[in-house]
Amino acid sequence: MKMMLSIPRTISSAVKVTRAIRASTSKRPVIQGIHGRSGVSIRPPSSAIGSTYNGPSAGFNVIAPEPTTTIRIHGMIRRCFPRALFVALISLLLAACEGELQIRLTDAPADDATAVNIEITGVELLTEAGAAETYEFDEARTINLTDLTGGRTVTLVSDDDTPGGTYTGVRLLINAAAGTSDSTITLSDGGEFPLVLSSAGGGSRSVSRNFTVEEDERTALTIDFDLRRSILEPTGTSTDYRLAPRLRLVLDDDAGALSGTVAEASITDADCDNGGNNDIGNVVYVFSGSNATVSDLDNSVDDAITYGAVELDDVSGEYSYTVGFLPEGSYTAAFTCQGRLDDPLTQDGIEFSGATTVEIEAGRTETIEF
Repeated sequence: MKMMLSIPRTISSAVKVTRAIRASTSKRPVIQGIHGRSGVSIRPPSSAIGSTYNGPSAGFNVIAPEPTTTIRIHGMIRRCFPRALFVALISLLLAACEGELQIRLTDAPADDATAVNIEITGVELLTEAGAAETYEFDEARTINLTDLTGGRTVTLVSDDDTPGGTYTGVRLLINAAAGTSDSTITLSDGGEFPLVLSSAGGGSRSVSRNFTVEEDERTALTIDFDLRRSILEPTGTSTDYRLAPRLRLVLDDDAGALSGTVAEASITDADCDNGGNNDIGNVVYVFSGSNATVSDLDNSVDDAITYGAVELDDVSGEYSYTVGFLPEGSYTAAFTCQGRLDDPLTQDGIEFSGATTVEIEAGRTETIEF
């Protein structure tokens, strides 16, 4: 039996393979499984019997004996490979697979900020081995996160040639060092202040979530930058606001959305603390699970996972909200007009109304009216 395997990458520093590899075998053990869409069966040495290859495509099992495997590169090389080198060859073959990747950025809103400008220089894909596949922008990009509420997004990565495999998360490359103004926050009173990266409250530029880039397939991800928990006030005599990124990573194909309106009476209630124009601090909080406990943020596991800002629609005259990128599952949503009082690190006792359970399905938008 003869078969052709195409490997467009370098096998060693001495031989660059630009043509097909021919593996000639007879009555030899078979690695059963499908690599991408190629339907390849590969025959390894007998020393590999009973082993399993768990590379990016996984699922290859050695099932029969034979002492050696001969690989020919159109007559250039004819050699019997030991098991270790054969497995390395398979790994190289699978690493050559590439897929399409898109990564977008969205924002869960904060109060009292008219602009939060973050300077981003690139994105890293994290691997199980602790390495990273880096996408570095030609020039640093300054993105105003307050423009990305209500399901709006900006694209960070769009690549047709992302190496295939399983990744464990992503990392944003952010410029926000002390003594610089690379990233800034502008408050509702007009004051502008530097943002400085911090790990306070568990803040991190990285977010963990396994995802797989498959050969000739499209993988779309969205990073939800939770500004409500990521912006912390200055400490001591400093005027620098702290940027402690709290991120969610969502697989777009698995996500739905929630939207609706809020009655004007709930916005203008005497107990509200939402500014002179009733336009600050009106927020729909979304908690994980049915009939979840509803409370303000205090840096605990029960915190809301995301939020939707309630805004006046100038056309309809209604107060409406949208919460995007919710993975399939059960959630509890509730409204507050005291969101501006919510310190993300402490219990503040703000009041909520209309707590409602909702089931989110991928590709659908559910509605809750408050």
